[in-house]
Formats: sequence, C-alpha cells, structure tokens
Amino acid sequence: MTALLRLADVRVDVQRAGEVIPILRGVSFDVAAGETVGLVGESGSGKTMSARAIMRLLPHGARTSGQMTFAGQDVASLDERHLRSYRRQDVAMVFQDPLAAINPVRRIGDFLTELERDGSRAERHAARERALRMLADVDITDPERVFGMFPHQLSGGMLQRCMIAAAIMHRPKLIIADEPTTALDVTTQSGVVALLDEVRREHDISMVFISHDVELVAAVCDRIVVMRAGEIVETLAANQLHSDTHRQPYTNALLSCRPDLAERKPRLSTLADFGLDGEPTVTHRPAGRLAEGGGATTAVLVKTETSSRVAAVEVSGLTKTFGGPGLLGGHGRGVTAVKDVSFELRQGSTLAVVGESGSGKTTLARMIMGLEVPSDGSISFFGARRPRRPSMADLRKQARQVQLVFQNPYRSLDPRQAIGASLDEVLRLHFDLDRGQRAARTEELLATVHLDPAVASALPSRLSGGQRQRACIARALAAAPQVLVLDEAVSALDVSVQAQVLNVLADIRDETGVSYLFVTHDLAVVRQIADDVIVMRFGEIVERGPAGEVLDSPQHEYTRRLLDSVPREGWKPGRR
Repeated sequence: MTALLRLADVRVDVQRAGEVIPILRGVSFDVAAGETVGLVGESGSGKTMSARAIMRLLPHGARTSGQMTFAGQDVASLDERHLRSYRRQDVAMVFQDPLAAINPVRRIGDFLTELERDGSRAERHAARERALRMLADVDITDPERVFGMFPHQLSGGMLQRCMIAAAIMHRPKLIIADEPTTALDVTTQSGVVALLDEVRREHDISMVFISHDVELVAAVCDRIVVMRAGEIVETLAANQLHSDTHRQPYTNALLSCRPDLAERKPRLSTLADFGLDGEPTVTHRPAGRLAEGGGATTAVLVKTETSSRVAAVEVSGLTKTFGGPGLLGGHGRGVTAVKDVSFELRQGSTLAVVGESGSGKTTLARMIMGLEVPSDGSISFFGARRPRRPSMADLRKQARQVQLVFQNPYRSLDPRQAIGASLDEVLRLHFDLDRGQRAARTEELLATVHLDPAVASALPSRLSGGQRQRACIARALAAAPQVLVLDEAVSALDVSVQAQVLNVLADIRDETGVSYLFVTHDLAVVRQIADDVIVMRFGEIVERGPAGEVLDSPQHEYTRRLLDSVPREGWKPGRR
C-alpha cells in the first residue's frame, strides 16, 4: 500500500543540564492510507515523542535528524503557513487528557465553532450548525445542551467525544490518538475506541493509535509497532499477536505483565523477570506496621494480627445528595450520587468497588475519607462510629486510621519537595521521632515499596510514573494507617509498572494486615488484588460477593456488560 506517512531513521535528542539525551533512536515505520498503526510500549518508550515529531511539536531546543514525509512532502521543510495548514487540515490529534487540550473557561460550543471558522472562514451560524452536527456524529445525544456547557461539567468520556469531534472537524487524512482512553472506564473506553474506528472507516482516515495496553491496540489496529527506550523492538500484524511464536522478549513481557481476567496469578510478572528492568533492586523489605504510640521505640515495625471476623470499615445506609433547594428558597432538584449503600471491609482484606464513571465510586471513597459529609447513614472504623462533626483530635485520629492514594501521582506530590521530605513531613505530624529515627523510617518506607534509598533526595520530576505512585503509597503508609483507600491508583500506569505496584500492594497487605478499599474500573485488576467486590451503578450496589464468584458467574446484566467491555484476545470494541 502507498504510504501516507513515512518515518525513516528519525532521531530526536534533547539537552538537559548540558547533557545530550537521545529520545528517539532511529525510528522507522509507515502508515498507509486508511490504515491504523498502533504504538505500544511502557512509559518513556518514545511513543508520545514519535507523535510530537509527526506534529512538529517537539520540545524547545530538540535536535532532529532523519526523514519524515506526509503524502510525499517533507514535513521538516514546511514553513509556518503550510505547517498551520498541515496541523489543521491534514493531521489531527486526540490527547490523553482532554482537559489539557481545551480552555477550561470557554464553552464547548465556542471551542468548536472557533475551530470551524478558523479553518473554513464560515459564518458564525454555519459554524454553529456544523459544530452541532459534529457533536451528534460522536454519539452525543443532546448536542444543544453540551454545546453550552463548560469542560468541567462533562464526564471524561463525554469530553473525549467532544475532542474527537474537534479532531475530525476538518476531515483530516490522519488522526493521532495518544492514550485517548487511559483514564476511562471499560464501557466508555469501548465506546470511544469503537467511535474512533467507525469515524476512521467512514471517512477513510488513517490513524496512529498510542497505548500501553497491547490487547486494546490489537483489537483496533492493523499493525503493531512495539517501542522501548526510543527504539522499535518489532513490528507485527495485530491479528498475529497471540499466534506469533517468534515475538521478541519485550513484547512477550508486556503481554505477561497484564492481570488475567480469567484467573488470579500467584504473582504478576514484571520486566525484571525477563531481565529487562533497569531499576535498582531493593533487597531489604521490612514486614509490619509502625507501632502505636510515640517515643523512641516507634520506629520498630510490628505486624497487626488479622481476623476475618473483624470489620475494619463498616458502612451502613450511606447516602449522598448534592444540590437541592436554592439559597433563596427555590425548588432546586438534588442529585443523589450514592444511595443507601452498606458493606463491610474486613481487616487485612481487599474490597474492590467497580462501576462506570458516575456510578458513585469516588463519592463513596471521599465520604469514607471524610472529604464529603454523608447526607444520611454512618461510617464506623473498628466498631467506633465516626462523628458527623469531627473535632481536630478526631480528624488526626482518622488520618492515622485511613489514608488515600489518588489516581494521578503527578498531582499528588509537591513538585518542589523531595520525596524524603514529603515522607518526613508525615512522620513529624504523627509521631514523636527524632531526626535520625525519621530518616531510618523513611528508608524503611521506601524499601517497603521497592524504591532505592537514593530516591529520598529526588524531586518528583526526576521519577517515572510508577516510581511516583510507589512514593505516594509510601507517604500514605507513613502515617501507619489500618486502611488504605486506593482511588484508581493503577489505572493511569502502563502494564509493566502496574504489575510492580500491584505486587507491592499485595506484599504490604500480607505483611502488615492493612485493609484496602480499591476503587477501580479494571476488572482484571479486581481479579488479581481483591477478595470481595461490590458493583455500583447510579449510586447503588447492584451486585456483590467474592471477587472470583462475581467475575466467573455475574448475576446482574450490568456486571456482564462491564465484563464484555474488557479488551482481550478476540475482543472487538462496541458502541452502546
């Protein structure tokens, strides 16, 4: 087939602190007209930098070499006028985080009509009609309402659909989709990917689809380009991914690192198991949890005895309604995000909470953390009911009982504070330890999450995504909590790093007896980490039980739909 896009020995170097660092090391691949090519690999493999090279959006001062042509034209030779046309008419990009690609204070309709008028010089009314048609084309059932909304008022899936509408506004010849579904739940991911594929086929658009999920790429692409450390490891046909016995070790490793929806593995494989991990090995890993109390002996680690009869967290009739009557006595209608939810989290066990965006998972987690006040119901920790209006002493005690690990490690750490200082801050707040004891405890915490002691002096910007998330887990453990709430804590990580983090979490739970409330949309992760699961929809629990039973024999149609949306061999995405 004739190549629409061709990269030949493309190299990109950047300078940091006077040192030349190679980012792309001779990347070569073609994309034919109407073809979808997937780029897969772990964080730092060069996937996104390849996309930025295609768009000519490289970092300031980056040096490039090699050749890149689009429809036979040398992309590097385009002047500013032709480059604007290239980015507007020929190539469009769908980013991982749609909020980063749109002005948060502008309405969706203004954003789309400006794009249309900028590209076609259409009158305002015609641009508006065109924008509304595009919203309808991407499965938005009420375009008029969405047209007048701000980005923060839309769910992740809805906003990503708007960004797809923007990308296809001028019928480009090529779409670059850079991790467009990473943070979306499985049903929304299926719909968004199916939509992209349908739009591509309908308008004969080529696509470069970037993801760390090999199974997802295999389901939507014609060919797969596997990248590692800025180089192409191999290229193979997507339909041969599972049948090809001559795959490279790195490709095999990416497939092996994924949790298996069908069965729980004793331990997930990591790149280190294939001799491919460059991180330093940590040999010292303590067992146990920081002892209660204060004084010089609190740096000693002790194991908490667990019992299946003890409820670490007990939730009864929990309800949360947002909004309601207006401030001036109007009759506003509230939105019930969580409705009459009850469950127990046993000490030393893991309870997974699954469901689509808007199911109430995060609101439930925020109430358990005390970040939202329930409208009704109660929350108890180890039999003690939490006060509705806690005092400062109550809040400090609660912080010792339960800690939260967020989805995004990039936003969870102070970028100006070294990792060791971040841990030290928690230790000073909760324990009476001198400087030497805090330093020793910091080293132990880093070892517990498989991080080298040298990480203590590093700023978050110097760490990979997986290292940052493990640092966040270490900071949560610094308060010696009995319960960890993990809100989509592994959803944004590539498969190799996700495997490392899940193994670390399993080790910590087994060694310390800490309990996990694990909020996730990834059912394969549920199979790997959870003892029990509750399935939420529209704020209510629709199914619950042991994780294996629910995943093997789902009783509710909604649970079956979630399972059908998980990418795996032979799976194809579908729109609702």
